[in-house]
Amino acid sequence: MKGVKETSMSDHFCDRYEEELDTVLRAINKKGGTKKYGKVMERIGRIKERYPAANKHYEIEVIEKDDLATQVL
Repeated sequence: MKGVKETSMSDHFCDRYEEELDTVLRAINKKGGTKKYGKVMERIGRIKERYPAANKHYEIEVIEKDDLATQVL
């Protein structure tokens, strides 16, 4: 029973982690959204701090051009 609970919690954290990364990506592509490379990296850092259990399963790369983030991989 405990293993099922732990797996469920891990899945929940991973889902929330992915949702928040999607919001960062949508902001990059949206007019008026956060696009500066430094600010995008801060947002990603906060997400990593908030979900450390899920963070170890992902590798995030931000592509920068002229001090603006263009993509999150």
